[in-house]
Amino acid sequence: MMRYGSETVSFLNPLLSMFSILLLPALLLFAAGVLLEYGMSSLSAAQLGVLRFLPVLLLGGSLFIAFRFNRLRLYAATGNLLLAYALVSWLLPELDGGERTAALAWIAILAPINHLMSHILPDRGSHPGAHATMFGVVAVEGILVILTLAIPLTGIANLLASDVTEFLDPARTGLPDIGLVALGIMLMLSFARLYALVNTQRGALFASGFCLLLALSAHAEPSALLLFTSVGALVLIVAGFQESWNIAYLDQLTELPGRRALDEAMGKLEGVYSVAMVDVDHFKKFNDTYGHDVGDQVLRMVASRLRAVSGGGKAYRYGGEEFTVLFPGRGAEQAFPHVDDLREKIAGDSFELRQRDRREDEIEPDPVIINITVSAGLAERDGKADAESTIKSADEALYAAKRAGRNRVKTAK
Repeated sequence: MMRYGSETVSFLNPLLSMFSILLLPALLLFAAGVLLEYGMSSLSAAQLGVLRFLPVLLLGGSLFIAFRFNRLRLYAATGNLLLAYALVSWLLPELDGGERTAALAWIAILAPINHLMSHILPDRGSHPGAHATMFGVVAVEGILVILTLAIPLTGIANLLASDVTEFLDPARTGLPDIGLVALGIMLMLSFARLYALVNTQRGALFASGFCLLLALSAHAEPSALLLFTSVGALVLIVAGFQESWNIAYLDQLTELPGRRALDEAMGKLEGVYSVAMVDVDHFKKFNDTYGHDVGDQVLRMVASRLRAVSGGGKAYRYGGEEFTVLFPGRGAEQAFPHVDDLREKIAGDSFELRQRDRREDEIEPDPVIINITVSAGLAERDGKADAESTIKSADEALYAAKRAGRNRVKTAK
């Protein structure tokens, strides 16, 4: 086990991050509400009949994007929303009475289960058995629904249509009680996962789950059904494009922007700027002694500190154990105190290593405390010097800091 640092993080931080991630879905839902109130009422039945295929086209596009970039979670969530929309739009109108109630309840129960499954699937579709598991679950669910509808299983049908609580009135909520409870549990678990780790993908899964709840609740109103489903599709499409950007520009280990993002950022800068090259001291020796897993944790810790650099700097993963911090509009003299403060904060962190593999009768040894330090070289863009020569100057200053004893910052001459 490994622990490092002792930094208190306010519970508000995840909420603020979630606000920025969920802002777009909220605006889309607001626009859908405005359209529902003022725009859709004037459409004829024929026009609504054509528009009902809009969610299918959008969800088809989302499936293509998720498949193209090998994102199984987004693929599963999109497929689930598409299946729920198709069943509600084309199956339910063909049923009546108890069959309709049972089918609606099954959709409202199984759709959230499948949506939660999209949370726990491996992110990459190349994981062995992932596709087989996903399609196998859906197939079993389909057989279960067909048996319920084809065979008069009175007990199951009565359970699905039962009024569990007095305040959940199906006439008001649009869903049987058991289906509404299942959707509510899905939303709570989805929100908990988003709060535990705020990122674009989990935000999209939560928002699309909320759209699923709204769409199923509005199943009797075709315009509301297609609008809320379309919003869910758009959210998943945006997330798919965001994932493609992450693949191209983000380092997967540290989640910092990578070399390509650095090159593009420096290519856009004009005038004065400074570059700091930051390197973890004795990283190879540390990696060889404690293993690559611990080495990866070291890089993630350093990256978390770099991400919070002051002075308007932006951190990038340059490669290996080397990072870059870019200071637009600041000379080396202005950037130096921020780089040095960063170095001191990293040196103040510590790792506590405990032995993992030991017998139950063994006494746990005292933890090993390890301190990490970094060295940095800082260079300012000189006149008309290009980005490559500025980075080279910062790299030379970094090697000067290493030769001078490490755990220090040197400025290029």
